[in-house]
Amino acid sequence: MPLVTAAWEDSGRTYGARRITRTLVRAGHRVARCTVERLMREPGIEGVIRGRRRRTTVPEPTAPARRTWSTAGSPPSVRTNCGWPT
Repeated sequence: MPLVTAAWEDSGRTYGARRITRTLVRAGHRVARCTVERLMREPGIEGVIRGRRRRTTVPEPTAPARRTWSTAGSPPSVRTNCGWPT
């Protein structure tokens, strides 16, 4: 447990179980990834999650609301193979 916590602290609290396992193996310790995962889970240690989607479009608060079927009254007319719906 102290080895896992020390490796996590040395990484700036960014490493997850896979990278901590590799760090400990390179340092000469025999440890399995599932063991590191369990030892991290008990005190609530987590690595940083990167690559989350960023919101690039911010809606304009003064823009009129989009019309939907519920506000338009009826579904939009769409041409089918048999022609236009009546």
